[in-house]
Parts: sequence; structure tokens; C-alpha cells
Amino acid sequence: MEFNEIQTLIDQYLAKTLSLEERDRFERLLQQDEDVKKQYEDTLNMVDGIRYSESKKLLKKLQKLESEKPYVSQDTPSSARVIPLMKSGIAAAAVVALGILAYTFLMPKSIDFDSMYAQNYSPEPSEIVQRTVEDQEQLAQIKAVFSNHDSKQVYNAFYAFHNKKYKDAVNLFSNLISKENHPMFVFFLGQSHMGNQSYEAAQKTFDQYLSSGDVTYQESSIWYKGLILLKQKKEDELKKLWKDFVKKTCTNCIKAKEILNSLV
Repeated sequence: MEFNEIQTLIDQYLAKTLSLEERDRFERLLQQDEDVKKQYEDTLNMVDGIRYSESKKLLKKLQKLESEKPYVSQDTPSSARVIPLMKSGIAAAAVVALGILAYTFLMPKSIDFDSMYAQNYSPEPSEIVQRTVEDQEQLAQIKAVFSNHDSKQVYNAFYAFHNKKYKDAVNLFSNLISKENHPMFVFFLGQSHMGNQSYEAAQKTFDQYLSSGDVTYQESSIWYKGLILLKQKKEDELKKLWKDFVKKTCTNCIKAKEILNSLV
């Protein structure tokens, strides 16, 4: 690649105007091509130098304004005091405004990961418990699905989850899993850990589900695991996890793509 072509790519990468696929290609190029890597590092050093230089210039301007501030004695008539002070104040304000603009354009944007997590997280409802009052119909449905378990114990686990009693749900699902490692129990245990803000435990549980071979909650597990990585500010791991996920058309896949685009 020619120097100018490489520089254009670098500029677009730093300006965050490349698509996700283009960013992936460029990042692979950085790892594989020493010339591209060196030019990229030189560009970063140049940008850092500009930031430092601009900061020093702004500081000097402010110091100059301070030294040139007109002296106003107690004997100076009030009408003569106003204009010099106004000029000085306007000039200082202009320098401050320039500093804010420079900071805005030169410094990378901050990302509120916690806010993004809160906006996108909501527990996936269970089809097992659809009403808050226990009845024979629900117990019969549970018995049909989980014939090897006590219907009341299964109901209690899903009831606790349904009512956001996540600490109780963790204990109840863990007890059920100790008897049978059913994929549905594993998935809702992961959700219960997540609702209980035990993110490391939730991530391990979703990994356990994803390795089970069951596909019923596969997309949901990838979505929730990604949200945990978002909460933990692990951008690289998140992008790797959702790289293929965002190419699908499920609702959470589309939301995942929007999140990754906002991180670019």
C-alpha cells in the first residue's frame, strides 16, 4: 500500500468513521504489516504532540492576557474602568472557548458503559411461570416438561426469578442443577446471577450453557454475556463475542450492532 493510502485509513480509523468490517480489516493489517504499524504509531505520536503543543499555546495566551490586564486604580472613574475590563474578559472567554473546542475535537469521546448497560438490560421472561399465583394448571405444565423433578421445587425457582427475588432464585436453580444439569435451569441461573449483579458468576454460567450444545437460549446467552462485558468495559472481548452475532437478524442482534457502532 502507498503511504497516502495508509494514512487515509489511519485518519479514518482515528476519526472512527470506518465500518466495523473495515475496522477489523485495518486492525488485522496493523498486526501483520510492520510498515502500517510504524506509520500508525508515528501518527499517534504526532497527535499527542499536537495536543501538548496546543495546550501550551492556550496556556501562554491566558498568561499573556493576565499580564496585559489593565490596571485600574481606585481613583479611575467607573466609566473608564468598564471598557478595558470588558475587552479583557471577552478575550479570555474566547481563549477558553477555543480550549474547549480543541479538547472536544482532539480528545477521544468518553463512553458511559454503565448507562448503555442499564438502557439495554432487561431479564428474559420465563414461559414456565406466567401467573403470580400458583395453580394446578401451571404445576401440570411443569410436570410435563420436567418429569424428573418435583413440580413445586421447579415452580418455586421460576417464581422467585419471575418476581425478581434473584438471590433466592440462584439458590433454587443451583439446587435443581445439582440433581439434573438441565440447559433451561442453567440459562435461568445465569440470568438470576445477572439480576443479583454477580456478573462473574453469570458469565461463567452462560459459558456453561453455551458449551452444553443446547440452542434454545443460545442467542440470548450471547446477548447477556455481551452485556456483562459491556458493563465490565471489556470492549475487545465484547467485539470478538458479537462479531458474528451482529450479522444475524434477531432483535438482540440488531441492538448489539447498534451498541458496537456506538463504541466505534
